[in-house]
Amino acid sequence: MDGSTALDATWIVIHLVGITAAIVVRSETTGYRQRLAQGSFLACLPIIAIATVVGEYFCLAFWPLSACTLGVMIVTAVVDIGPRDHQSQLD
Repeated sequence: MDGSTALDATWIVIHLVGITAAIVVRSETTGYRQRLAQGSFLACLPIIAIATVVGEYFCLAFWPLSACTLGVMIVTAVVDIGPRDHQSQLD
């Protein structure tokens, strides 16, 4: 495995971990597991941001993947897609 293949594999693994963290942070609702999911999500978010900037700066082929992953993670952090209580909105 040469250096560029290892870099590509590492790049993809980082993004898979980021997307997984985004999915898990929205699916966990119990106390301890939710805090663990939020902590891992918040740890992955700056790593993906740095990967995006570095990838764009060095013109790496996978930097658009970083931008997409970062966008998905930001939307996951901002948008609440949980169940709504429609009765309280009508009152």
